[in-house]
Amino acid sequence: MKPSPPAIEQPMYHDHSLVFLKKQQVHVPCEACKKSIGGPSYSCLECHVYFHLDCVHLSKEVNHPCHPSHPLKVVASESLADNQDAEKSCCFCGVQQEKMMYHCSICNFTVCFGCTKKPPPLAIEDAKTHKHPLRIFSNKITFTCNICGIKGYKDMIPYICFACNFIVHRKCIGLPQIININRHDHRISFTHHLGRRGTKCGVCRRYVSQYYGAYFCSVCPDYTQFTHGVHVIIMYGMVSNWKGYLKRAKILLLLRWWDIT
Repeated sequence: MKPSPPAIEQPMYHDHSLVFLKKQQVHVPCEACKKSIGGPSYSCLECHVYFHLDCVHLSKEVNHPCHPSHPLKVVASESLADNQDAEKSCCFCGVQQEKMMYHCSICNFTVCFGCTKKPPPLAIEDAKTHKHPLRIFSNKITFTCNICGIKGYKDMIPYICFACNFIVHRKCIGLPQIININRHDHRISFTHHLGRRGTKCGVCRRYVSQYYGAYFCSVCPDYTQFTHGVHVIIMYGMVSNWKGYLKRAKILLLLRWWDIT
C-alpha cells in the first residue's frame, strides 16, 4: 500500500495545506464527511480541522451506484444556494454540508461526501419488514411510509417493493418485532396493520392510524405506540428487545427523529 504523503499543499476540499498526523484523534469529526475519525488523519494547523485519509483524496467526479445515468461532480454548496431549484441536501441522509457536495446538474441529484464513500445498498432483504427485497428508488417522491405512517422523511429517498406497492423509509427497515419498554408493564409487538380505530400512542398521546404499522400490547388491548416513537426511545437507550440487549444511541439521533413528527 502506498504510504500517505507527509503534506498536501493544494487539497481539493480545503483552502490551506494539510499535514499528515499518525496519532489517532479521539472523537474528532472529519471536516468533509462529518464522521468520527478513528485513526491517522490529515489536519489543517491554521483551522484546527481534520480529515479522513480517503476524504482528502475524494475525486472531483465520481460514478455513484445509485445514480448510474451521469457522473456526480464536486460543487460548492454556495453555488447550490444561489439556485432556488437546486437540491441542497443529500438525497440519502438529508445532510446539507457547508462547503462541498456531489451534484448532478442534469438530474438535480445531490449526495454528501459520507454517502459517496459508503453508498446505501441498492436492495435490502429483511423478511420481518417485507417478504420481498426492497429496492432503493433514487428519486425524491412524496410518499407515506407503510411502516410508520409518516409522509416522507425530510424528502429522503425511500425503498420500494413495486410488486406489492410497499414503500418505507430506510430507517424503518429491520425494526425489532418484540420489545420491552419501561413505560409499559408488558412486552409490545410490531404489526404491519393495526386495524383498530381511535387508539392513542402510549408515549405522545396522539391518535395512531389503523392503516399503518404500530406496536401493540397483546395483554392490554388499548395500548398502542407509534413505530417512530419506538425509534426514538430505542435510540435513546430506553428499550430492550426480548433477548435483553439494551439499545443505545446519541441524543442527536433522538432529536433527528423527533423533528419529523
